[in-house]
Amino acid sequence: MLRLVQGDVGSGKTVVAALAALAAVESGYQVALMAPTELLAEQHLRNFRHWLAPLGVDVEWLAGKQQGRAREAAMRRVAEGAAVTVGTHALMQEGVEFSRLGLVIVDEQHRFGVQQRLALHDKGADRVRGEVPHQLVLTATPIPRTLAMSAYADLDVSAIDELPPGRTPVQTVAVSNARRAEVIERIRVACAEGRQAYWVCTLIEESEQLRAQAAEVAHAELSAALAGCRVGLIHGRLKPKEKQAVMDAFKAGGLAVLVATTVIEVGVDVPNASLMVIENSERLGLAQLHQLRGRVGRGAVASNCVLLYQPPLGQLARERLAVMRETNDGFRVAEKDLELRGPGEVLGTRQTGQLSFRIADLSRDAHLLPAVQQVGERLLAEHPREADRLIARWIGGAARYARAKPQLLIDTDPGVDDALAILMAHAHADIAALSVAAGNVGLGHTVRNARTLRELLGADFPVFAGCATPLVRAPDEDAAFVHGMDGLGDIGFPEPKAAAEGEAAALALLRLTRERPGELTLVALAPLTNLALALRLDPSLPQRVKRLVVMGGAVTGHGNTGKVPAEFNIGFDPEAAHVVFEAFPHFDLVDWEATLRHGFDDAEFDAWLAAGDRRAEFFARVFRTARDYNAKHDRSGVVAADALAMAVAIDPSVVTRSETRAVAVELDGRLTRGATVVDWANRLRRAAQARIVLEVDQARFAAMVRKALGAE
Repeated sequence: MLRLVQGDVGSGKTVVAALAALAAVESGYQVALMAPTELLAEQHLRNFRHWLAPLGVDVEWLAGKQQGRAREAAMRRVAEGAAVTVGTHALMQEGVEFSRLGLVIVDEQHRFGVQQRLALHDKGADRVRGEVPHQLVLTATPIPRTLAMSAYADLDVSAIDELPPGRTPVQTVAVSNARRAEVIERIRVACAEGRQAYWVCTLIEESEQLRAQAAEVAHAELSAALAGCRVGLIHGRLKPKEKQAVMDAFKAGGLAVLVATTVIEVGVDVPNASLMVIENSERLGLAQLHQLRGRVGRGAVASNCVLLYQPPLGQLARERLAVMRETNDGFRVAEKDLELRGPGEVLGTRQTGQLSFRIADLSRDAHLLPAVQQVGERLLAEHPREADRLIARWIGGAARYARAKPQLLIDTDPGVDDALAILMAHAHADIAALSVAAGNVGLGHTVRNARTLRELLGADFPVFAGCATPLVRAPDEDAAFVHGMDGLGDIGFPEPKAAAEGEAAALALLRLTRERPGELTLVALAPLTNLALALRLDPSLPQRVKRLVVMGGAVTGHGNTGKVPAEFNIGFDPEAAHVVFEAFPHFDLVDWEATLRHGFDDAEFDAWLAAGDRRAEFFARVFRTARDYNAKHDRSGVVAADALAMAVAIDPSVVTRSETRAVAVELDGRLTRGATVVDWANRLRRAAQARIVLEVDQARFAAMVRKALGAE
């Protein structure tokens, strides 16, 4: 079974999932139910235990915040055959083994990436017997990829198209933030009538960089404005017990208003709550907006949803808000989302965007799809060998979804070295976006260089400008003396035609990882300012990133800056690096010393440039300044630091030797500020979060560079 159960918020999808779980358990198989947040997973745990415990079915709990003996015991029970396991992303992690997994249930699947869902699916695969677990996918707002699969592939679809009796439609209005006082007064009136309200913010902490209203600020504002009304606050940084206490108080009526981040997007049921206010609604996608609106309208009282927005609105945001005003129908919302964002790469891993069909055009050829499905079924039944040949010819390895090109989100400060890395990314992977920082040269130059590279490649990935300065102190130096004053060898390239996006880089990093959770490898080739800002705005960012690969640091103190032990990217903004290193539980670190061990011979590299295409010609021109600098300082060979990090990002198996250690950043010291401190002997007893790359397969690395230059 590979079935999608579509049903609007509150239509009873969880009951369907419980019945499916019982059928699997009765047949002797295990069941795994995965939810995107602990709040929702805990609600499923309570429901399943309430329903299944009287039937003698044990329900196990496995979440990321379980530690030590409790986690080990839970994993042991799962491996020994626990009937039903409910959890979050932790179910997919290495070390979690099932003895006989027969059914995978994924709730609110738009919050998971394709590869995340496949990782859980693979835990039940028995390749000897040719068995894979059944999959039941639940969604209230199908994402474009799901719509594409249900229309054009073999995903069976069941629809629950009715709401429980007594539910009332939610009236939705869009209101400018200039009328904020009126909205607060509306909450006062609702509370005076004994009703409850949600106030949803997109961020956790106030930031001077962005206009988005933070949850703490909104909580303080509403507490002061709504005298006599108890106002609660819930967000992702609270401990599970604290979150549950706040939710219990709200459900019991002890709180009149609940200020929250999007942590309440799914899994919250308070029938008396009849007013929903969503701040900065223009920043959210249709799936999130519809899910948040679904928190109200669960009782018999007429409910309202107010979409507060910050003018001026872009065209896309205007269309999204118009859809929310016009319909409560989750299927209509999904159709519009498909229209606005595109159906995605059905056979790849891109969550949104245009399908990569060779000939077909979905808008033009939609009427042919039923006939195409019939022909496909007949080919498989009557001519399986020819069908396999057609699949191999036109689709190849993408048939398993996850074997598509790596999906990269690249944070960069384009100078010469970054340019080679971006050429590699374009040749071997799909670039979701470039977020640009200051570093090698100033932000104006690095953004323009990113646009120049995009134009050279004939690509259409977006470019987002980030912060022009480090978080705390002005840098001691940049790298213009190596890369040229403009970062690309002072060639004087013409102004690129396509402009950068208007969205700030930190916001773009958050939005893209929310739209494609678990799918994007984040490649940090620049000082880590943009990533640190994004983490300050939303600390849950690491949970949505497939991998983080950082080019930076000098793990034994052989740096390349005026601060003796420091490497440039970390030394440029040590505070930002500190924030990132503390926030990510796991990342790959490709340091400066590793790049020195993996340089290329000058003559060999020149041969590649001579044999390459226009990309090689471009790189030869911009590289001239750096080569002249090296010659003046008696340095030979081509050291390609960012290219090495990109190789690790594109193909992790290129790493042949590494060590995982705790890594920190020195923030003080006249000579040591920005140094990368590695606890080689584990004296500090800190969690080891960095996989330090020591050696890679040099031949494979060289082949990747040659392809990027068009020399193969």
